[in-house]
Amino acid sequence: MDRFDDLWTDYLEGKLGAAGISELQELLTSRPDLLDRALGLYEVHRALGLLHQAKNPSLFARATADRIRSDREGFVGSLKERLRGKPSPRRTPWAGYGLIAAATLVFSWVIHLLISTPPLPALPSSGPVATLVQSDKALWEPEGDLFAGRRLSPGPLRLSRGSAVLLFDSGAIVALHGPADFEIESRGSARLRHGRITVRADQDAIGFTVHTPAGEAVDLGTEFAVAVELSGATEIHVQQGEVAWGRKPGHPPSHVLKSGQAMRFDPPNGAEDRSIAFSAQPLDDFLRRISYEVPPSRPTAFEDFEYDPGTHPPATASGGSGWAGPWRLRQGVEVTREPDLSDQIRILPESLQGSWFPDPERGGALALPPGQSFLVRGLADPVDLGRDAVYYMSFLVRREPDAPPGSPGGPRFRLTLRSSQDYWGTSIALGLPISLRPAIEFHTGSSFVSPTELEVGATTLWVVKVVASRSGADEIFLKVFKSTEALPRFEPAPWSIATGPFISDGRLDLIVVTGTGPATHVLDGLRVGRTWESVTRRN
Repeated sequence: MDRFDDLWTDYLEGKLGAAGISELQELLTSRPDLLDRALGLYEVHRALGLLHQAKNPSLFARATADRIRSDREGFVGSLKERLRGKPSPRRTPWAGYGLIAAATLVFSWVIHLLISTPPLPALPSSGPVATLVQSDKALWEPEGDLFAGRRLSPGPLRLSRGSAVLLFDSGAIVALHGPADFEIESRGSARLRHGRITVRADQDAIGFTVHTPAGEAVDLGTEFAVAVELSGATEIHVQQGEVAWGRKPGHPPSHVLKSGQAMRFDPPNGAEDRSIAFSAQPLDDFLRRISYEVPPSRPTAFEDFEYDPGTHPPATASGGSGWAGPWRLRQGVEVTREPDLSDQIRILPESLQGSWFPDPERGGALALPPGQSFLVRGLADPVDLGRDAVYYMSFLVRREPDAPPGSPGGPRFRLTLRSSQDYWGTSIALGLPISLRPAIEFHTGSSFVSPTELEVGATTLWVVKVVASRSGADEIFLKVFKSTEALPRFEPAPWSIATGPFISDGRLDLIVVTGTGPATHVLDGLRVGRTWESVTRRN
């Protein structure tokens, strides 16, 4: 019984791996009496997380179904990749397929258990629709610690204390003030059962909806605060713009609140709606306070190419921080039929500049001359796709207008993450091809191309986000900023390119910089970090 309790508790908290799921399934299959025990433990688990709140088993079923579907797809996909590329010497192929079958059986059994009686409404998309972009002293239940940059799927978020900022894919910003019982519903809607939030939704995010026990607030291009008491009574305070309030979804609003107005709405059969004194902190003030109280994170690796102008042997270029050694040429299995045309690196006297960084750099930039240039440097802190983590990388790049008209074999630039243990295995490349449309490329040959075309001779800022998952799917995002585009406080919504989910467990500890063709490419300001601000701040 103790073993079952441990397994079921880990499952409810999202900590149960594939082996544990198999063991749990065997116990429940052989001991049907444990089902009542499982339901009882769920009630205890939920009571601890939702003290004084109404029970909602159907919400639990939907969230659990979404989570186990995601776990199953990631686990099975990972197994398939290992069976294709790296068969275990201690296990026959049938054993691997047996694991896949077992995972499928568990998935089907749990879904049947959850939705057979009574039938549930159609499940919403289980894919991520928001991002946790910042937090301050936040304690989450039951997850414990959610890190900045993590993608969030529809489902409950319970903030016991502290504060956090979410960026929805629609562009809406929601600040949570703990304690709060909050639920992400979609890219354009959320539910607040208890607590306080501040919402800013303008431009493409207009129409963002917050559901509460007393009704719903629909943004009309505004900033507003919502507070919900344990009784369900709801207050709306409009900082700017307008908010439409209605008791029932899809019905005409009963009130439209404007800037500086506030109202209190009790649940049905409660007191009448009434105006109250406006009292709300502007979102910008809240964000400034967090920025003051939370020290800015620093990059895990950076390279500003602050070397003397001219040419140098790569081994002498060991500046920056967070690297496993100096720059070097390719070696061993890394070498291809495309030879390096020089065994030197070339440093320009001035760094690349852009409107995103008002303070000038101290000087120096890497030039990849026409021809074929390949440079490699190892990261001390690898980008590990086999763990739950978020990585960011940024760099400045410019293609010079020095290619002779009509030159054969157009210019190409590429910055690639590779593994020193499996150089030609998993890789992620950020490329500027002949078309001048930024691209993300995988070692499998898959590529994702931005619809935006860059200009020759213009400096651009590239920011990359890698969302890694130990048991689920990974995803990569790229945003390329032109000189006319401002650098936002938080990561963008949307990005220039999003790869969608893929499965990999590569451990990428090499950065390979490549320039080929008849044009010069200039690289500067290379940074790797764990947060958006760690790679977008220069001071």
